[in-house]
Amino acid sequence: MKKILALVAASALSAGGAHAALATYSDSYGPELTDWVPGRTLSLQKFDPSLGTLNSVSFVYFGAMQAAFDAENTGRTAQLITNQLTGSLRFTLPTLAFYELDLAASETVSIPGFGTYAKTLSDSRSLADTTVSNLAAFTGIGSFGVDVIAFAVATTSGAGNVSGGADTTATANVRVTYDYTANRQAVPEPASLALVSLALAAAGLSRRRG
Repeated sequence: MKKILALVAASALSAGGAHAALATYSDSYGPELTDWVPGRTLSLQKFDPSLGTLNSVSFVYFGAMQAAFDAENTGRTAQLITNQLTGSLRFTLPTLAFYELDLAASETVSIPGFGTYAKTLSDSRSLADTTVSNLAAFTGIGSFGVDVIAFAVATTSGAGNVSGGADTTATANVRVTYDYTANRQAVPEPASLALVSLALAAAGLSRRRG
């Protein structure tokens, strides 16, 4: 009889307690022509404290930049030109911590006499970070904002009768993941219910035999 009671208690305990869980949200902006001044704001869902206890907050920052180059050689002789894209995206959190992605791409090509050139250069980067401090800034009802500023410079250099230019665009994305300990309600799961029922039935049989 004592063994049966212990089995019932173990079943009840397995239905309660706590377990680790993750919740992920993301937001993106772009592609849009640079520069972004003033910056753009990405909106992310805060951690709902009713879900449990927040342990850490992880971010993944992603940035991409493109430059659409076009050039024309107005002379008879082929000319070498170098197209270069440089830029950066800065992400700023409500805690004022910031993360910066530097991007760059370049290409050297030959444009034939009286020829033209058109090509898009691009680069993308990502950065990840996890924090266990200032968790209150990311906890509550509603959302918080991540400000993003994007700068880009596109240049064409070379000798000869070459003229051209470029349009630059940027894309930003932020993903947040909450690592938390969720409190499970003390409600027996189906498997636990079956185990309890079996234990109770065994207890009744033991009484009848007694």
